[in-house]
Amino acid sequence: MAVANAEPRLEGDAPEPEILIVDPDPVSRAELRALVSTFAACDEAATGEAALRAATARAYAVVLIDIQLPDADGFDIVTRLRREPGAKNVPVLFLSQTPPDWLTERQGYTLGALGYLTKPVDAAALRARLEVLLMLFRRGTQLRKHEQLIAEQHAAITEAKAALEEAAAANRAKDLYMGVLGHDLRSPLGAILMSARMMLMRPTLHDEDRQSLIRIARNGERMAALIRDILDYTRGQAAGGIPIVPRPTHMGEIVSTIIDEIALLYRDRTIRLEARGELRGRWDRERAEQVVSNLIANALTHGMGEVVVTAEGTPAEVLVSVHNGGTPIAEEHRATLFQPFRRGAARSPGLGLGLYIVSEIMRAHGGSVEVSSTAATGTTFTTRWPRTDAARGTGS
Repeated sequence: MAVANAEPRLEGDAPEPEILIVDPDPVSRAELRALVSTFAACDEAATGEAALRAATARAYAVVLIDIQLPDADGFDIVTRLRREPGAKNVPVLFLSQTPPDWLTERQGYTLGALGYLTKPVDAAALRARLEVLLMLFRRGTQLRKHEQLIAEQHAAITEAKAALEEAAAANRAKDLYMGVLGHDLRSPLGAILMSARMMLMRPTLHDEDRQSLIRIARNGERMAALIRDILDYTRGQAAGGIPIVPRPTHMGEIVSTIIDEIALLYRDRTIRLEARGELRGRWDRERAEQVVSNLIANALTHGMGEVVVTAEGTPAEVLVSVHNGGTPIAEEHRATLFQPFRRGAARSPGLGLGLYIVSEIMRAHGGSVEVSSTAATGTTFTTRWPRTDAARGTGS
């Protein structure tokens, strides 16, 4: 007797048995195996107890069981089989030496049997019944596999969704904290900067005191820029981008004003302005000042020598570029240069938000920012400001 095995088989092994033949006569079992082995694998059992052990160890597509067994009749074995959770629905075909009478048939059908086969078994009749049952069994197996796969995928999706929601909640909490912190720092820092600027205006300052005040003001401006970037980042995350309010604006005046303010704190560096063409348009003045200020501060921090700011008007747009010499931006850093919390070099100061804010402001205006950087020509950031109102701009 070959008893079914519950262990999984490796690819290339013999197919899993799908039919259990229960017959005390070895000749009859051999005949039945010969009939079904061409289209299905099978196990054999000679007694009722052996049949129960096999049928509860694995799932079969069908059980062929003789009514007359040495240790019990087939009806008793099927009755016990129906009490097993894993075998209560297995299809059963009874085998008998003589055609059953109506009482025997009724008893079998009451147990859920699908029919009787009289020995010697008609090969065509057996094959017809088994092919239908095997098809149903195999489709049921596939369906259960698909259901399990869907359940696993659903569990994975649910887990991933929960993780995303948790991460989103953490990001919202972080952004809120950053926004509150930045807002609370602006007032005391503004007082420090105002005091430093007022003291710099005194004509009687000694050079050493003036240099100390310049250092205070310069670092205070850097802190103010960091706070502004944090607040802009949190607002942009909440609103889906940085909001702008376009107004009639002169880009030349913006660039000139920003250069004068920064030059006061960088007396050891030269910042030169080149302006040409029509420089009027409709932009958010405060945001335009922020872009120019960030790019000039970036050039002073990371570049060397003279910083050249160019404002050039064309019929469709105004181009503002900031150029500096020095070590070029490494190729591996350029792809992430305008992403938040990314910096051009590992030792760069700041949070890595300045250029991201610049790109977001330009996007809000319907414009763009580009960078070119080589050892021969230096580094140039170029912003393109369309003269028409931006799609996300408001106001008039």
